[in-house]
Amino acid sequence: LVASGKLAHALHTQLASTQGANPEIRIGTSFAAKDGGYCRTFESASLDGIACYTDKDWQLRQTLSGDGTSEYRQASSGALAETAAAMMEGEAMDSAAEKATVEKGWR
Repeated sequence: LVASGKLAHALHTQLASTQGANPEIRIGTSFAAKDGGYCRTFESASLDGIACYTDKDWQLRQTLSGDGTSEYRQASSGALAETAAAMMEGEAMDSAAEKATVEKGWR
């Protein structure tokens, strides 16, 4: 599955550190994956998951149903956090690394 519309836009451009209190799509953790790509966790009212950038799009690697609300939930808990940790090369990106990677178009 490939992200499209608002989800694809949020994954490609939204910084976790500047997204505000209640965004429609909340970006959680951004990280370099062991396979050499970049991935991000996200959550929304209808869908939570992990997406990884390929040469042209964001592929959904794991998804779970959202809880139907726009309230912030702890993105680092449960199955998504475990999957992200297993996929991650080193540590999650800090805000400066995330901003630089967004500016480079996830390359």
